[in-house]
Amino acid sequence: MGSTAERAAMFATALMARANLNGSKQAPGVPGTLTWVITCVQIVPAYAESGLVGGTVRAFVGPVLAAVLWHLAMGIELRHRSPDADSRSLTALLTRQAREQLLARLGIADRDADAARIIRDRALDRAVTLILRAETMTADKRTKWRGRRLTRRLHQALEQADVDRDER
Repeated sequence: MGSTAERAAMFATALMARANLNGSKQAPGVPGTLTWVITCVQIVPAYAESGLVGGTVRAFVGPVLAAVLWHLAMGIELRHRSPDADSRSLTALLTRQAREQLLARLGIADRDADAARIIRDRALDRAVTLILRAETMTADKRTKWRGRRLTRRLHQALEQADVDRDER
């Protein structure tokens, strides 16, 4: 970027995104997206000037790193203005959803639970699954080795779930 007008336009775009971030939606909006588009467009000359290896280094150290730092600065700005606010940009929403789905898939989605409670909840889920499996078995199958194994696993799961302490 050689001219002062180009630099002023980039700076104005970042300021508009900051103004949108501090607005009612608390998201950079179109100027934020435009900042990332301009970053991607600036990668092309980096490769044209320096080739594959040098262009990759030049693109990463130049526009990409600058955009990432701008993005982090916007996050700091948002948290400074309202500490309990979450970023509502598309990237932030997608990242939050992916993180929550991954934690739910791993079975550790409950942030307020301690390890013992998570273990008990998992054991209770396993016990319910085993009970449902036992209900589908015929009486003959329950007396055979698979039924006895299922019953043994069910008792272990119920004991680990800590539901056997209830006196009633």
